[in-house]
Amino acid sequence: MLDLIQGVSRRSALSRIAWFILRMRNHLPCMDADPDTYKFLIPRNDIADHLGLSPETVCRGLMELKRRQAIEMPTRRTIRFRNVAQILRIAKRQG
Repeated sequence: MLDLIQGVSRRSALSRIAWFILRMRNHLPCMDADPDTYKFLIPRNDIADHLGLSPETVCRGLMELKRRQAIEMPTRRTIRFRNVAQILRIAKRQG
């Protein structure tokens, strides 16, 4: 619980989302064809509830990470981590 509180306190929405997807990366099932692509079966509403954000903010945050070319989302149910170092930098930023 302490990790969760530290993970979301005093951070921007984008930083929270980056922190969340990095944290979840080890728990997502990997796609066989591409080791950097994972099944992303977590509903946006659940992410929003977990981070204390609106679903719209989560969608905008994921699109921002995509715009920065840190991730790709080939389908709504898959995520490809293109630049983990960049996601980590974003996740560490304070609000």
